[in-house]
Amino acid sequence: MEWSKRPVPVFSVPAAKRGFKQIVVRNYDGDYRINRVIDKNPKPSSANDVLLSYQGIELSYVNDFTLWEGQLIFATGNGLYISEPYSNRIQCIISEPDLLFFSLCALDDRLYIGTSEGLYWIGADRFLELVTTVEQAN
Repeated sequence: MEWSKRPVPVFSVPAAKRGFKQIVVRNYDGDYRINRVIDKNPKPSSANDVLLSYQGIELSYVNDFTLWEGQLIFATGNGLYISEPYSNRIQCIISEPDLLFFSLCALDDRLYIGTSEGLYWIGADRFLELVTTVEQAN
């Protein structure tokens, strides 16, 4: 996977919209290297390689991301977000004003989450229940 984050061009855009970012996550034939790339001229790729193409403020402060249990998971300064690959839609599953998410590590059936309050883990079964609950709410 490759990570690309580019600021959306600002042409007299109000300050409220300056935090918008264009996020692209690509899959490269099973090569799961995670790279954070800020590139004004991204390499062309087929539409099938793009796991997520999103524009908004929610993913402006991504610290880490991973693909686990069929979901892209983003650890951000705003919360923990998920996206089903190829859906181009994100959902917040955890958000607390004073809690920052820094890192993710998927190991077997557990996802370890590094936060500003310590290290936590969630099991695959509980994670999938949480995903189902969030999807049903939307």
